[in-house]
Amino acid sequence: TTVVCAAMLELRNGLIARQTVVQAWDE
Repeated sequence: TTVVCAAMLELRNGLIARQTVVQAWDE
């Protein structure tokens, strides 16, 4: 379960980072 949690956190962090990059690009 620890590995799954770590993978989920990495996925979420990656999505958030991509969203912020897209938002900054839009502006």
